[in-house]
Amino acid sequence: MKNLFLSNKDGQARSWFTVIIFLVTFAIVTLISYAIVVGLKDGFTAAGFWNGTLASTGEGFLRGLRFFDKLSGFFVIVFIIGAATTTFRLASGPTFYVILFVQAAAYGFMSYIFNLIFLTTATNSVFDGIRGFFPLTMIICTNLHWVMLALIVVGSIAMFGKKEKGQFLT
Repeated sequence: MKNLFLSNKDGQARSWFTVIIFLVTFAIVTLISYAIVVGLKDGFTAAGFWNGTLASTGEGFLRGLRFFDKLSGFFVIVFIIGAATTTFRLASGPTFYVILFVQAAAYGFMSYIFNLIFLTTATNSVFDGIRGFFPLTMIICTNLHWVMLALIVVGSIAMFGKKEKGQFLT
């Protein structure tokens, strides 16, 4: 039986949830990576091994991880454009917009659940000093329901902003 909730013609929902899951996973892995590198830096400093070469390498690595904050913002923009591009290619009738409109509340709620998963992870005391280095990531991942809304709106506009080429059966 076909799962109408995730794979019907309006059905970029699977792609949209892939965006949300990727953003949450990327943010959590970035925070954990930064915490590990800072822990290594503190351990090497306490052991007396933090010399000039290791310090410059470690600081360069931390700068690279801080760049991931801007990378998450770039990913959101690219994913929204990608959702518009892939939705534009769907052959879908106006009926599916009604289905999408009804399901949009459920999609937003499920995205909010991913907000809570991220917040539960990011508010751990290990990440207290780290969250300040990732403000864009924190804004994006605590507002994933708005990212989902942007995906739905852009996808809807792209789906019905094209000219009909006789692809619909009457």
